[in-house]
Amino acid sequence: MSGSDQALAYVREHYRVPARRGQRVLVRDFGTGTITGGSGAHLIVRFDSAPKRKVILHPTWRVEYLRVLWLCTGCGVWSHAKRRPKHHGRTVTEEPADGVRVLEELPGSYSHITGEGESDAWLIACGPFERWEARRVADA
Repeated sequence: MSGSDQALAYVREHYRVPARRGQRVLVRDFGTGTITGGSGAHLIVRFDSAPKRKVILHPTWRVEYLRVLWLCTGCGVWSHAKRRPKHHGRTVTEEPADGVRVLEELPGSYSHITGEGESDAWLIACGPFERWEARRVADA
């Protein structure tokens, strides 16, 4: 474990924040950036507005840790995965059109989905996903 990784581990444990390399942050009055490492009990952040410059910050002073979410453009489902999902499976009861990637054919009783008697269903690949960043909103 490098010194920078040890510093981030200390920051996570001591300040109870999700500080990791690659974590997106919003620093009030400065903008958004990415944690690139740690130094002692501080964060090293590279801001989007000045990508060649690194800034050392206290982990709780004006720092909000952003959460990355992924939105499926095919069906509107949200994912909390750490990395962009390639696709997700979606069950449909109508036979998929040509060109739709079928992951699995599900023969049998799917009356709980269709409301009818015996019917087949298909598990299709849905996607792609778009990146969104969410911040915690304080209760009003």
